[in-house]
Amino acid sequence: MDSDEIHVDTQTEVIDDSLCLRNDVPVGKLLAMIKILFNQWNINHIDQATLLGMGETEYAMLLFDKFDQTELENREIPVRIYYLLGINAILRALFGSSDVASRWMLTQNEALDAMKPIQIIERDGVAGIIRMTRYLNFYVFS
Repeated sequence: MDSDEIHVDTQTEVIDDSLCLRNDVPVGKLLAMIKILFNQWNINHIDQATLLGMGETEYAMLLFDKFDQTELENREIPVRIYYLLGINAILRALFGSSDVASRWMLTQNEALDAMKPIQIIERDGVAGIIRMTRYLNFYVFS
């Protein structure tokens, strides 16, 4: 499938988990998917900006399409988006529900030093995203 043919259904707010396995998804499509995910996770804009490694003003510009998307390609933001979408795909595979996956991200976990997974990602950035991915992969494949 050509990357121009990639469709993100923003009306039903369904994320195609297979897209997080591809490396040819345009930044605009990634942004549409991450906005859906953030809506499902029910997190505020400040937390959204932090998860993407952006400042609040920068992120506000992104939300209102006032940010140069080509600049995003030169930063780690697409990598963060891919990993966050991957985390969501793993959670949905584990729990079978987007609602349960969302709650898991926002619930304190004793195995994570009584922190919420989202707090670890906010605190540690890309390292936190990778930590959560490894943690979840351990439970999926063990």
